[in-house]
Amino acid sequence: MKPGGAVKLMVQMANVLNRNGFAVCICAGEGSFSSMLDQEIKQFGCDLNRERGLAIKLRTYIKTYFLLQRIVRENEINLIINHHRYFAPLLFLLRKRLKIQVIFNAAATFKKIPLLRGSIFGDKVIAVSRGVKEHLMNNFRVSESVISVIYNGIEPVNLKSEKAKEKLKNELGIKTDKVVSCIGNFRDLKRQDFLLRAWRMLINEHQDSHLILLGYGETEQKLKNYVRENAMGESVSILVDSHEPEEIYNISKVFVLPSEREGLPLTILEASSLKIPTIGTNTSGINEVIDDRVNGLLFDMEDIERLKEAMISLLYDQQLNSRIGNAAHAKFVERFSIEKYSQAILEYLN
Repeated sequence: MKPGGAVKLMVQMANVLNRNGFAVCICAGEGSFSSMLDQEIKQFGCDLNRERGLAIKLRTYIKTYFLLQRIVRENEINLIINHHRYFAPLLFLLRKRLKIQVIFNAAATFKKIPLLRGSIFGDKVIAVSRGVKEHLMNNFRVSESVISVIYNGIEPVNLKSEKAKEKLKNELGIKTDKVVSCIGNFRDLKRQDFLLRAWRMLINEHQDSHLILLGYGETEQKLKNYVRENAMGESVSILVDSHEPEEIYNISKVFVLPSEREGLPLTILEASSLKIPTIGTNTSGINEVIDDRVNGLLFDMEDIERLKEAMISLLYDQQLNSRIGNAAHAKFVERFSIEKYSQAILEYLN
């Protein structure tokens, strides 16, 4: 499986710190991100599978606690940056025992968890957006004084050659340049089903367009069933973890993110780095990146007509597409580049 946004952010932070004189270790579950890490970074595996029974959870939790304690001592670690709430109680105990500082990096909003409140998260908290900061304050009683907002930043997506783009479109059977893409885990939270409903309305008026959904997850079959039942197969490609996101961005004219909520969506930043105009839900996280009608278009949560019209506008009005795409790229360079992120995170830690 391709790494998701939270994993990319963890890897990026580790590489930035490593390249700026920090000795870095990563402790995480097995995944496909090892090749993304700088070679100097030490990597330790741990297993906190949340889908298992309670007895197994407790056993793995205790095992992980002692593993983390050993890693901290053997590698003389004096700062832990935690990227997942599931580790917070373990690290709270470790802080008390080893007198070590812990920073919680909050990349998203999440459901309430019993006993997870305030200082249990860490000595300090980094929130990737104002929306995440407010979420932690309102739902988990985290003091505003310990939270700093540091926006995500990324390397720009590589631009492919025209030959490579045409090859991929031929492979996917796409015969138009009017391509809309949506990249993300197939989950109810991401609302790809809402996008498909809007797309069904769009192709009733414009048959020369194509939608690509790239991802994997629990709603995959539901999405495929909807496409099949509504005879949309000619205008929709559902790609299950089969292509790199940058390949799909490169053949996209418009990018859509219809999520219920986001922390700060890397996918919009990636699209913006290629001057691809984006459409997103007017919700926390997304509306901190998109200024409506300036560098993207927003639609209210259930306004399916607005989503349809936004896609039509950006697909068929080339002047609007170019203006918003250029504005998106300008904001990316100004606020969300890897250089801006590196500067912010280093100033914060130093």
